[in-house]
Amino acid sequence: MIVKSYEAESGHWYETNGTPAYRIIGANGVERNTTLRDAKKLNLVPSVTTIIQQIDRPGLTRWKNEQLLLSALTLPRGFQELESDWLTRVMQDSRETSKQAAERGTNIHGIIEAFMEGVYLPQVPMYCFEVEKALQDHFHACAWLPEHSFGNDKFGGKVDLHAKPYVGFNGAVCDVKTTEKDLDKVDVMFEHQMQLAAYRQGLKMPNADCSILYVNAKQNKVKLIPITPSDLDLGWKCFVRLLEFYRIRNKLI
Repeated sequence: MIVKSYEAESGHWYETNGTPAYRIIGANGVERNTTLRDAKKLNLVPSVTTIIQQIDRPGLTRWKNEQLLLSALTLPRGFQELESDWLTRVMQDSRETSKQAAERGTNIHGIIEAFMEGVYLPQVPMYCFEVEKALQDHFHACAWLPEHSFGNDKFGGKVDLHAKPYVGFNGAVCDVKTTEKDLDKVDVMFEHQMQLAAYRQGLKMPNADCSILYVNAKQNKVKLIPITPSDLDLGWKCFVRLLEFYRIRNKLI
């Protein structure tokens, strides 16, 4: 069985040295998503997002419910169509909407990553320059490292953007969130506090400044929201307990 990294964090597993293990080559030679059973055999650790996904995230839940209702409204039940068939059709349509939104987010993250790494892009979207400006305005001079993964003996993850500490600077961690909402209506969710608190601990930068950077690609606008040290401390305390619950529940201890 060979561990293999993948371009999308589908399986949410990491080696303890930080190498992504989202997919594996199984015993039959076919590549597939990594499972909990694989993780136990290979001593892999769960990702930060996997741990946090155990709790309800009200913002995401509400959005998914809204997409489900919209699908039901726009897909009327056919004449003599069984209710079960109609419900299946509505659910499939709703999931497709979520899938497309996720793909758009992945694409935007990829473009920002390439831009921050200095990779040539035939056409650079304006939101990339807005991201750069927001980071510069808030954090000033920093050498940003995009899409860096980490791991330890308990959990792993991949950080959108981080800057290493130096004398007089505690380092910085920034997570990019894509949205199509008006940026005046977005805010930091509690799960964001836990996510960034775990990231800075995983990167061994426990005092790093952390922020969420919302990107509205349609409007070419961004909004950077700092997270206070007290909120990060609270997020870390809650994450540690969620991590313990996950490991006990899944017999990883």
